[in-house]
Amino acid sequence: MSQFCPHCGANLPPVNDAFCPECRNALDEYPADPLPPRSEDVRRSAKIFGIVGTEGLSLEELLAEIESGGRFVVYQYCVSVFFMTYLCSSKVHFVRSAGANLVKRLGYSILSLLVGWWGFPFGFIYTPMVVFKNLFGGKDVTEKTMTDLLWRMGRKERQARSRQRRGWS
Repeated sequence: MSQFCPHCGANLPPVNDAFCPECRNALDEYPADPLPPRSEDVRRSAKIFGIVGTEGLSLEELLAEIESGGRFVVYQYCVSVFFMTYLCSSKVHFVRSAGANLVKRLGYSILSLLVGWWGFPFGFIYTPMVVFKNLFGGKDVTEKTMTDLLWRMGRKERQARSRQRRGWS
């Protein structure tokens, strides 16, 4: 018995059952129309793997932006409470080649300036370091993010090929 429902594509529990727990269709009957592939329009409306700033971009458009100077960055901020100082990072942001992303950089820097100084002794050390790094563009994580992104895309393609071999798409 397969691990996926041929009707809705839901993961099936390890217990052998005659019906899918999601769509309640019989598992021994295959649908006349196999599952349709996900449309590109659905993917375009969402962020690419949770990266801020990739809304509405396809993978091809994202790669073209990166070739023309776009990059992935992480902004840091510092939060202090008495003797504890936390050095934190934002989510990964996509900065287009034409955009400077000044508002986001200033937002994380202002947060650090307001609540970063109050920890002793590291608040006085981390806050200027974080503000300086953010004002000069944040931490560039383009290489690591592209490696991860391409690996995930390859994994999705392998899963799609596997579903195709099973006759579900």
